[in-house]
Amino acid sequence: MALPDESTPRTGTLETEETETSLRFTFLPDPDSLRRSHIKEPVEQILLAEVDRQAARVRIYPIVPFWDNDRYLKPKYAQVQCFELPIDDVDLDYIADFTALTERFPRGFVQDYQFGLGLGKPYRPIVSVVEEHTECTEIHLCDVAGEPYIDGQKFVLSLQRFEELRIELYRINSRAQSAAMRVKSAVARNTLSSAMGVERVEPGRGRHPLSKVITDSITGTTPLSENQQDELISAAVAESVALERRRPGSVSKLRNDLDLVTLDALIERFEQTMHKRTPESSWQRFFQDNPFALHLAFGYPLIQIHGQASVGGTQFSGGGEKVADFLVRNAVTNNVGIFEIKTPASQLIKSRTYRGGVHTPAIELTAAVTQALDQKYQLENSFVQRKHASRMPDLESYIVRCCVVIGTTPQDINAQKSFELFRGNSRLVDIVTYDELLMKLRQLRQLLGGSGKNQI
Repeated sequence: MALPDESTPRTGTLETEETETSLRFTFLPDPDSLRRSHIKEPVEQILLAEVDRQAARVRIYPIVPFWDNDRYLKPKYAQVQCFELPIDDVDLDYIADFTALTERFPRGFVQDYQFGLGLGKPYRPIVSVVEEHTECTEIHLCDVAGEPYIDGQKFVLSLQRFEELRIELYRINSRAQSAAMRVKSAVARNTLSSAMGVERVEPGRGRHPLSKVITDSITGTTPLSENQQDELISAAVAESVALERRRPGSVSKLRNDLDLVTLDALIERFEQTMHKRTPESSWQRFFQDNPFALHLAFGYPLIQIHGQASVGGTQFSGGGEKVADFLVRNAVTNNVGIFEIKTPASQLIKSRTYRGGVHTPAIELTAAVTQALDQKYQLENSFVQRKHASRMPDLESYIVRCCVVIGTTPQDINAQKSFELFRGNSRLVDIVTYDELLMKLRQLRQLLGGSGKNQI
C-alpha cells in the first residue's frame, strides 16, 4: 500500500480546556493513525496551543502529524519547541474556536492543526538558523519594531522583520520552483526531441539574478566568476566611450535597442502567461518583477511601496488581516493606491442574460471590487498611524485609488455592453482587463518605433 504524502491530513480530535484567564487546545490522534504508526501504548492528549487572555498572546507547540513518520506526534523541530505570537485583534472573550484563532496567525504559519502547526515549508530555514546558531527553544514574535535579539532561551523577532523575511523566502522558493520546472521541461524535451522532430533547447535562466544562479546550480553550468563579470563590464564601458567618440549616437541607439528588446520580451511573456491557467500568486510575482506593466493600468507615474501590503495591521509590512496585492504611490503627489490582482481566467460577466440582453456581473468580479473597497476602508481608517509606524511620512491619502486587474474582455457584444456599464459606474475602483494591459504594452512598443514583432 502506498504511503500518503504530506498533503494528506491525518485525523484526530481537538479539545478545548477553558478558564477565566486561559485557553488550552489539545489533540488526540484517531485510533487508525495510531495503529498504522505501530504505537501500541495509550497516548495522552497532546498540547497544541495555549492562550493567555491577559497578555493577549498564544503559545503553539508544533508536532509531527504524519503517522508514516518516525517522529509521529513528537515535536516538529529538533530544538525549537514553541512559538509565541501576539493576538491583539482576537476577541478573547469568545475565542473558543481554534480555527478562528489560527486564522489570526501571521502569514507563513500553518493554520490547520491536523498538519501539526508551526511554519510552512518555505519558511523553515528560520527555525533551522535559530537552532544551528543559538540554544533557543522558543521563538517569540512581537509587535515592537526593532532588531532581533536573544533573551535567555527565547529568540525574539518583530512581526515587521518576520514578514519581510517571509516575503523574501517565499520569492526565493518560487524562483527555485520555476527554475526547476524550466530545467525539467528542457530535459524532457531534449530526451524526446528525436521522436517528435523538434530541436533541442537550453533551459531558460530567468531574468532575476537569483533565478539564474539557481538554474545554473541545477544544470551544473559554471557561470562567469565575479572577476570575469567585472572585467566584462569594464571592457564594455570603456569600449562604449570610445565608440561614442567615433560614432556619435551609436551608444544611445544601442541602449534604445536593448530597451525595445526588453519590452518585446515582456510583451511575449505577458501574452504567453495569459494563455496558461496561471494562479494569482504567479501573476502577483509577474507584476512584482515587471512593475512597469502594472503602472500602465493607472495611467500616471507610480512607485511601488510594498507587495502583499498590510492595510489592516499597524504597519504596511506587518501581518494585518487585510492584505492588498500591491500598495503604490503617485510619484508626483505621493497619493497612495491599491492594486488587487486576479487572473485572466476570472469570469467578468455571467453568461445567462437577465432581461433584454443584459448580463449581470459575475461573482468573481463583484467580490474583487468589494475586496478592494474593503481594503480602501481599512487603509483610510488608520492611515496616519500606519504611515508613521512604517516611517513613510511623505505618503498621502487624499483619494485612495483602487484598481482591480481581472479577466479578459467579453467577446459577445451584449456582454461587453453590460461589462462597460458596470465598470463605468464603478466610481471608486478602476477595473482593467488583462487584454487591455497587453494592448497598452503593444501600443507603447509601436510608439517607441522599430519593427518589433509585437506591433499592432
